[in-house]
Amino acid sequence: MAGLALVLYSKLRSEVWSYFTDEEGTRVEVEDEKTRSVLWQDPTQNLFAETGDAETPADPGRSNNLTNRRQLTSTPLAFQEPGWRFLDHPHPDPPAAWNTALFDDAAWKVGPAPLGHEDSALLVPLATHLTTDPAFVYHISRKNYHFRHPFEFSGDPTQTTLMLETSLDDGAVFFLNGELLYRHNIQAGPLTENTWAHDTISNAVFEGPFPVPSKFLLNGTNTLAVVTYQATSNSSDIVFDCELTASETLVVPPTPTELAHQELLDNLRITELMYNPPDGNNGEFVEVTNISETLTLDLTGVRFTRGITFTFPAMDLAPGGQLVVVRDPGFFRSIHRDVPDRFVAGAFDDSRFDNDSEMVALTLPEPWNVNIQQFTYFSTWHPTTDTEGRSLELRDAFRPLSTWNERSAWIPSIALHGSPAAPNGAASFEEWSNLLGAGLDDPDGDTHSNPIEYAFGLDPFTRRTIPILALNPTAGEGLTSTFLFPAVAPGDVTVRIQSSTDLEFWTTEATRISNGPWTGSDDFESVTPASGFGVLRLHHPATLQWFTRIVVDFAP
Repeated sequence: MAGLALVLYSKLRSEVWSYFTDEEGTRVEVEDEKTRSVLWQDPTQNLFAETGDAETPADPGRSNNLTNRRQLTSTPLAFQEPGWRFLDHPHPDPPAAWNTALFDDAAWKVGPAPLGHEDSALLVPLATHLTTDPAFVYHISRKNYHFRHPFEFSGDPTQTTLMLETSLDDGAVFFLNGELLYRHNIQAGPLTENTWAHDTISNAVFEGPFPVPSKFLLNGTNTLAVVTYQATSNSSDIVFDCELTASETLVVPPTPTELAHQELLDNLRITELMYNPPDGNNGEFVEVTNISETLTLDLTGVRFTRGITFTFPAMDLAPGGQLVVVRDPGFFRSIHRDVPDRFVAGAFDDSRFDNDSEMVALTLPEPWNVNIQQFTYFSTWHPTTDTEGRSLELRDAFRPLSTWNERSAWIPSIALHGSPAAPNGAASFEEWSNLLGAGLDDPDGDTHSNPIEYAFGLDPFTRRTIPILALNPTAGEGLTSTFLFPAVAPGDVTVRIQSSTDLEFWTTEATRISNGPWTGSDDFESVTPASGFGVLRLHHPATLQWFTRIVVDFAP
């Protein structure tokens, strides 16, 4: 089956007459291998301008399979870590050596993270703020706040990789033992009195993990030092928290316990989430899947530590098998009578999923504080999963773990009330279309035909406009078309970007099969997908007119 899903025409001129906006009508965040940026809609010109700068983002993927090597993963500094020393208002900025291990910070205040000042609600409330003891004192004219925390590392730094996750408002510069480690939302160049955060952050969110260099890491005591930056001189808030993870490669055989943990890291995945069912909280459930075709996983002691609280009892999960953890077993059975009791691992403790957005973490058994998987969902991804009876179902459990945070990695369940302990979704566009009775048209009138809805993981019966094309003219140099495409695409989808000068003869400039790389001419560049989208930029010559379109094909 093949079909033209969407055509967007554009002429080479100073104003763009065809554009789309995201749900908020303003912006779509994207990341590539060099720049974390924002495609920002300029309402005066109806185009997207690009801004932003940051270090290389991470794609942690899966942990390595065990042969004669193993990965020893630890978290030297975790989110919500106690014992952060901080310098707030009205103390003057510290001397230049403040970020070194030998600096005397005994006079600084000490408190748990997150620290700062924020009037809006956060996913994780501030633990140190104006009314705590000690208090975090904020002042509207202060640009910088300073933080320090020692930690111990007993491994080999030369065999270790470090990953950093953040929750910040607005920007920060990180130092490890006095050496520059990472800039977040801070442009490159010397740090001076003219340095400010590049973008204003409305509310701090969890970002990362980002790979950071381990060459400054020491065996023994280390010090992570952080200075935050405001974006403007009248910024109304400051939020700081972070998590540092170390993964050491050891050329030694694993113990049976370590082998079992490695198998969990490699093969246990969250694949379905009913976070806001139409029948109330009792209908909530989460599904886990063993994606291995050969290994049986021992789930004893595996824990949900964020989102809900639950510890798996002594039980195994067969290759390809699935289990669900439910809010109310009796209520679950009344809705899902076809799911045998053996597929229900148990009930949440006194907890429930947030109806709007929440981080979910699946963690190794105690005492190992290592997440098997961690991601954040949003109710705005797919409106039919928000009280309308559909669950969030994962498209592809074999994609890198970082894509679990992407909207296009998830689709609304085809079945009402979800498909717990059963395969997710549809295996092809034809099956998807037949199950939903969707066809090739645009029944919800959002300008996206159903092939586009399928490729982007959208609901064909819910109106949702997404920004698929933006144009950036450059005087005397031609035009750049910026296409957004699904970060995680179905396996039967092929996306082609085509151009024409007369709307009759079309040239394929770039092709992407399923989730593979883009191939084609030398006139395009693609960047790493993030925030639910990948980005492809097609550069046009300075001709009188130029037309571009995106075509979606499906494997038979």
